[in-house]
Order: sequence, then C-alpha cells, then structure tokens
Amino acid sequence: MAFKTRKPYLEAMVDLAPFQSPRPDEYAPMPKPLKRRDLKGLNIPDGPRSPLLTLRFQKDTPAFLINAKAEYGDCSSFFLAGQLFITAFSPEMVNEVTVSKQGSFIKGVGFDRMRKVLGSGLLTNEEPIHLRHRRLMQSPFHISKISTYAQTMLGLTRKHISNWRDGQVVAIGPEMMSLTFDIVADILFGTDISADTKRVQDSMHIAIDRIERTMLPGLDRLDNLPIPYFRKFEKAANELHDVATRIVNERIASGVKRDDLMGVLLEAQTVDGEKLSAREISDETLTLILSGHETTANVLTWIFSYLSQNPKYWDGLAKEADEVFAREGDEDFARVILAAPLSGAIFSEVLRLAPPVWISPRRALEDVTLGGREIPKGAH
Repeated sequence: MAFKTRKPYLEAMVDLAPFQSPRPDEYAPMPKPLKRRDLKGLNIPDGPRSPLLTLRFQKDTPAFLINAKAEYGDCSSFFLAGQLFITAFSPEMVNEVTVSKQGSFIKGVGFDRMRKVLGSGLLTNEEPIHLRHRRLMQSPFHISKISTYAQTMLGLTRKHISNWRDGQVVAIGPEMMSLTFDIVADILFGTDISADTKRVQDSMHIAIDRIERTMLPGLDRLDNLPIPYFRKFEKAANELHDVATRIVNERIASGVKRDDLMGVLLEAQTVDGEKLSAREISDETLTLILSGHETTANVLTWIFSYLSQNPKYWDGLAKEADEVFAREGDEDFARVILAAPLSGAIFSEVLRLAPPVWISPRRALEDVTLGGREIPKGAH
C-alpha cells in the first residue's frame, strides 16, 4: 500500500484544532445514509418502531439496546433521525465487523464526534492513515517496554495508596482518576503535568459526555450555534488540544530526548525515514490520555465495586500479588502480570459486566453479509 510522502522531520504546529477540522481526504468516501424510502426490496431485520424511538434511545441508550437484543435477537433494525441502524450483538458478527470484514466498514457516528476531540489518532483514524500510525506506534508497545511501564505503574500506585489507612473510607472513583492520570503523565510525558490535571480532567469529562449524548445523525449541525451545551463541547475539545499541542511543541523546541512514550513517538520512523508529524503526535497523545486515564479508571472503580460485593476473592488476590511482585525485577515482568490467573479472570469478568466502551458504531461501505444477514450499503 502506498502512502503520501511526508517530511522526515518535525516542526511545531500552527493549524486548525480537531473540532473544526474537516474529515481527511484520504478516508473512504462517506456512503449515503439509508432512509425508509430507500429500503424498497431490501430484506432488513425486524426491530423496534415508534414515533418516540429516538427519545427512548437518547434517554437510556444501553437499556434501549439491551431491550432490542432481548426482543429481536442478535440482529435488529431501527431508525434514528430517519436513518437506518442495524445492531450486531453476536460474537460472530462483531468479529466480522471489526476483523474479518473490517474493510467493508468505516467508523460511524460516535467516532465522528470523537474525532472532534481526539483528532486523527489510532482510535478514530480510518485507513490508510490508521495502518501507517499503527506501524509507527508498534515499538512503544513491545513487551520489554510494557515491563518498564508496569514497574512505573507499580511504583506510582504504591506512592498513591501510601496514605490510605485501615478503616478509612476512600472515594474510589476520584482516587482512580487521580492515580491513572499520574501514571499516564509519567509514562507518556516523563514529567509532572499536575498544573494541567484539573483542566484536562474537567475537559475530558465534558467531551466524553457530549460524545455519548450527541452522536445521533444531524446533531453536529448544532455545534456552531450559540447553545451553551454545545459550546461547552467545543471549549472542552479546544482546551484538550491546547494542552497537548503545548506539551508537544515544548518538547520539540527543547530538543531534549527522553525515554518516555512521547520520546519514542517523536523518534519513531519507517524504513523510508517517515515520521509522525507534530500534529499527529498531539492527536495520539490525546488518544492515549483518554484510553489510559478515563476508561482505565472506570474499569478499576468497577473492579473495587464488584470485589466489595464478593470479598471472598481478596485473600486469593493478595496471595497472587505477593507471587507476582516477587518477580518485579524480571525483564518479562509484564508477561508475569498478564498471566496472573485470578487477577486476569476478575478483570475479564468486570470488562464483560461493565465495559468502558460498550458501543462501536460503523457504516457499511458496501453490501455485506454478517452472521448470515444481509446488511445494505450505507446502513449504520
């Protein structure tokens, strides 16, 4: 696959923030959405139909989807803002959408909203840019690097909980938010960014709320209107962009090379000498802050919640932790952690019960079959 040639060096950036940036030209063209009038002769799956359906979806999206699965099975259809949506619940269909037939889809409405905050990072990118970024970002996630990160995480966690006392009541949600942010800051930037902590956390909270609540087709038209709810969305996105841009530009201007994740991204290059641009590193920085901070803190909070209801597992976890930490200095420490059976089982079960990312919209680029059902081009 050929890519456009880019400069093999980095420059400080002065460009449009992601919130107002257009969809990259390199992406596949967006297919025309399917309306009811377009479905003549098409065999779409059954599903809920109601004049109030969009309001029900907006009020409680998880409950809406759970009810759709319970009543119509692994594949159902419905209309939001007049456009056709089709659910894919079965493991087979999810694998086809995200792996075996991923070339038949582009990322959907939620990702369009997310791109306004995170720019074109790995989470939001489409091909062919996504493949280029993934190749350039492989080295920071080699197992030897992850072992180093794991030791850093362990040290910061010990420091964070050193002031906890037996019998003390701890607000786990905020504590996990604070801990994961400190970990992301250290591993990503190798420096203290505590001055930006509240700014980033508040802006990320607003941005995630708006992404989840305004993903319906057509709501993006309200982004530039003087409506406080939507203006706060843009303000939060721009705040995050400003912080990431400043940190990246300061690092580039300093000329200092560090062995943190940003340092690895700045030095990463293809065999042809191609590197990520400063803007691309800023976008990947925001993506890593989101994935390593908010979502991780949410999972950890749910783990503590479920363990509080199942205290019988604490002794086994403590024993397993002693065995794992005894190998803290091993070169493959990350493998030891990932192979811990009880911890792994608990994490997997909590991810099943309370996934931090529980919906992943796509758009069909062509007619495609999922789980034996025909999905027409343009369907969400």
